[in-house]
Parts: sequence; structure tokens; C-alpha cells
Amino acid sequence: MPFLPYELDLETIDSLEEMPHISTFEHALNVAGSKPVLMFFNQVLHESADYKLVDFKTLMMDGTFFHANCNNNVNKDTGCYNDPDAGYRRHGGKRFGAGYLGDCVSSHQKSYVLPVHFCVYPGQVNEAATFSNTYGSIPAWIKRSCKIFLGDKGKYSFNNCKLVHGDDIVPIIDASPNIVNHNLVDTPKEHRFNMDFIPSDWIPDLDRIYALRALHEASFSQDSLVYPGKRLNGYTLDMATQHFAFLTSLDHLTALTAYKSGRPDLVWSSTAFTAPEIHLSRKFWRKEAEASGYSLLDDYFKKSSELVGDRT
Repeated sequence: MPFLPYELDLETIDSLEEMPHISTFEHALNVAGSKPVLMFFNQVLHESADYKLVDFKTLMMDGTFFHANCNNNVNKDTGCYNDPDAGYRRHGGKRFGAGYLGDCVSSHQKSYVLPVHFCVYPGQVNEAATFSNTYGSIPAWIKRSCKIFLGDKGKYSFNNCKLVHGDDIVPIIDASPNIVNHNLVDTPKEHRFNMDFIPSDWIPDLDRIYALRALHEASFSQDSLVYPGKRLNGYTLDMATQHFAFLTSLDHLTALTAYKSGRPDLVWSSTAFTAPEIHLSRKFWRKEAEASGYSLLDDYFKKSSELVGDRT
């Protein structure tokens, strides 16, 4: 990991005994903050784009909640939670507790989605109000490829649709039932879309297009089912941003590993590859291979080339 000190670089660790304690990694990451991890996310995002794993043609935005590293009770002395940046989240009649909202934009790729941008906010924010900030911070090179932008009821407002449409992108954002005096069309699946910004001949296909969001919602489940990602280990908004940057980077690392190993069918399989706690240096694996009577492929070809050279 480029943002860790040299002595914590996994490529310098040759045995399980040399693996630093988890607290050492946590301290290094607390010192590093979110900036280098965000740079790492953008690095793997560009690599995924280079390999055509993301094309940005259909983007969708949705929020996911994760708990702060504190309980849901305000400290009586300070009037704040023990994590001073956290906010209490209520949404759709459900109480989530103190934490943060990760507002994530993903690219739909038929059988999977990959995150391309995100912002993290205190848990109490209104998603429609933060939409302009999240959308406005999406890099221009991503927006240039986008044709359709999807959002749920929490993202809808006339101004949000107008903002997206201003970039020559069609906003398909579901409107809540209490919205009136807008040019809305009701679909058979009980969704409502503003036709001021959508071509009229798209009406029969709106439900089918909007259904693409299901993959985006499913992508958040691995945060709790595969990774321990639904609760922070640290405090503050900066650590929450770092936490979410790690989760989104893992999605790209999985996709890139699948592609480079010739298994594109595993692009969205978070459990298919080696656990990070036993991912050690090539020196370690070379010793393990030799002890088992095998050679790594690059060592084998190197020895074969040397034998051919000796014979000539």
C-alpha cells in the first residue's frame, strides 16, 4: 500500500511472524488520514477504466449508512456524540443511530456495478440537499461518458434533475408521492419521473431502466456480509471518509484481480480471492513452493531459459 511506511509494506514481510499487529496498521492509517487513501481509490478507478471494467454510461447514486465508533447517546457534558462529527440518522421511518452517510455513485456494467465517486456526510443530512454537492464533485472526465443518471426518491428535486440535465445527461430520478405541480409520469411499477428532462418515447422503458438500480443497492450488502464495514474503528468525518474509500477500493481490487487472472466471471465476487492477512511477499511464496517441491512459474521459465542458453 503506497500510503503506508516502508516497514508496513506487505512486499517487505516474508513470514507470518513478521506481520505487524493490527494496532500498528491502525495507528499508521490514523496518521495518514483520508487523502492518500482517496488517491489510491482514484488510482484503481483509472486502472479499471483502462481495462474497460467501467464505462460510466449509466451512473446511479445511492446512500449507505455506517455506524460511528460510539453509542447512540449524546454526551451530557459536551452535547455531542463521542464521535463529534457523527449525526443521528433517521430515514424512511427507520432509526439507524449515530453515524455517517456514504453517498456513492456507481457505474452499471450489466452484471455488476463498480463505485466511481463518493462523498461522506454526517448521518443526519438530507440526501436531496447533498445531491448537488456529490454530483457536482464528480470528475468531468466521468460525466462526459454518462448518458443516464439514476436516483431514488431521496435524491429527487426539480433542481437536482435540472443540474444533471445541464450536463446533457438524462436524469431518471424517482419522485415521492407527495410531489405535486411537476410534470411527472406515473409508471406501472408505481414510480414517478419528471418528463421535463426525459424524452417522451422513453416512457414505456422507464421501469426497465430504473430497475438497474437493484444491483447498486445489492453492492452495499458486502460491506456487512464480507467486510466489517458497517462500523468505524476510528473517529471524525475524515476517518469515515478513509473507511469508505477502503471499501470502494476493495471493489475495484476484486474486479482487477478477476480480470487479470482470467476470471472475469469473478469480477463481483468478494470472497473469491486470497484473504489479505496471508498475502505476503514473493519471497515468502517462493520458500513455500520450494518446501513443497514446486517452483513459481517465473522462476521455472528463468531456469528453463538458462538451461537452453547453456546448451547453445
